[in-house]
Amino acid sequence: MSNMMLFSVDEKQNNALFLEIDKIGDIVSYDNYLRIWVYRLNPAKVSFYGIKNAIDFLTNKLNVSIQPNILKLLNDVSSEPFDLFIDLKDGFLHLYPANNKILDSLINEGIVDYDIYFKNFIAKVKDLHTILDYFTVRGLKVKLGFKLDYKASFKSNLQVNLREYHEEAYREWRKAGYRGVVVMPDGASRMVVALKAIDDLKVKTLILAPTLESLNKWFKYLVNHLGISQNFIEIFDPRKRKVRDITLMTYDDASSSLWKIPTFFGLVIADECHYAVSDLYRIALNSISAPYRLGLTSTPYRDDGLHKYYSKVLGPIVYHLTLHELRSMEYLNKPKGFRIPVGLSREEFEEYRRLMRIYLSYCNKAFPGINNAKERFRKVLELCPMNQEAREALRARLKANRIAWNAERKIKVVENLLKKFENEKILIFSRNIDIIKRISRSFLVPKILQDTPEDEKRVYLNMFKREDVRVLATSILFSKGVEYPEPSIAIIVSRIFSCSKCIQRIMELLKPKNRQSLIIEIVTDINKIENDVKDKKINDLKKGALNGF
Repeated sequence: MSNMMLFSVDEKQNNALFLEIDKIGDIVSYDNYLRIWVYRLNPAKVSFYGIKNAIDFLTNKLNVSIQPNILKLLNDVSSEPFDLFIDLKDGFLHLYPANNKILDSLINEGIVDYDIYFKNFIAKVKDLHTILDYFTVRGLKVKLGFKLDYKASFKSNLQVNLREYHEEAYREWRKAGYRGVVVMPDGASRMVVALKAIDDLKVKTLILAPTLESLNKWFKYLVNHLGISQNFIEIFDPRKRKVRDITLMTYDDASSSLWKIPTFFGLVIADECHYAVSDLYRIALNSISAPYRLGLTSTPYRDDGLHKYYSKVLGPIVYHLTLHELRSMEYLNKPKGFRIPVGLSREEFEEYRRLMRIYLSYCNKAFPGINNAKERFRKVLELCPMNQEAREALRARLKANRIAWNAERKIKVVENLLKKFENEKILIFSRNIDIIKRISRSFLVPKILQDTPEDEKRVYLNMFKREDVRVLATSILFSKGVEYPEPSIAIIVSRIFSCSKCIQRIMELLKPKNRQSLIIEIVTDINKIENDVKDKKINDLKKGALNGF
């Protein structure tokens, strides 16, 4: 039930005084056994009826005692007639209209609903300002049963220059009513748009991000570029539940804590906002009243289609800058790509062909109607537990894969590259964990694998960033939002085919100062037979003579 006072009248009183009772309250229920009607006091109706008249009617005609807190509320809000009273309880707005018809349009739009459990009109907290604007435009008055004060106490001083695309993105966001999603590729400094919003609006601000590492990055950025004392910024701890004028919170913490502070923040900034539209996080954002909402991401579209909720949770996509557009502005150098094909020895070549013939022969016999390689492989895996021939085919395929990885020759190429670029910051990536482990052992460089503890990962990343180590080997693609190192050269050790997703992500990591970066991909050419790796390839690469991709 809502916060408002309930009172009951017997059937005889109700029959005699219904028209008067309806002027101060709303029907909640009827008890058939006791034959009594239950009403809820409606402050908006009371404001028209007159507070003194309402108190006199309740106490003298209905013998209802008014609770002190309700009496205070009525005295606070009923100085003049108003059309709607809004209260907050259990994560919802509770609406008390003087006349139900004034809510018809909001009900038709799905903003307001009549709730059977609460027995009154309710709305999501996020729609508070939509409702207030609706009534203001129509010249109708609204009173609130809670305080609404978004004004921040900090004084900011923006200490970063906005590029033209930052200015354009901010203009589009402001034009959309300070709501919407800004899409920019990594390397475009999306945070600058958020800082501009904080500096201009000067309201209490919530910043959401997927990880604690991302929040730490935001904290440093705010202190260094917004001129705000650390005393006004808080990284939210769910155990302490302390908030400040600028509060940084993970999406997970928001899902469990945000509903408890529904009207504190005026601006919410959702970093990596493709997370924000997931089912759980949408509920969290629906539970706060913040009128200003800014989403930031480089990947706005989700495979599950939930990006359709941007408009309801944050606002529509108002600006979209592509990686190609950013590079055309010459703010981001395009890495130069090279591919080094590594051949097989004659013995490896013959063995590879023999093993693949075993695998393909079985597939053609067992699945003649399936041509898709991934689907064939899945079918083989399904049959392995019960079929000896399928197991032999799978073993042949796995052995062929090991040959195709051609680890020995590729590691030799890596060695030559490390010698040629001995003064550069180099990131080595491969999905093959064994190759990363061998590179780490062979060249005494730190490695980051999927099971590397988070503390250890941070140590290695910080060492690489400070250039305490020049080379870092990894089998994982660093998450977006993490303050990752910025190498000048990336070496990708692939099997036979390029990993386009890996190349794209690594391109986003490469940000050398004042010159072009390099991506070098080492792949196996299964149609090429050679006895050894030729140093000429490396020398050609140094001169930029190999074909780019």
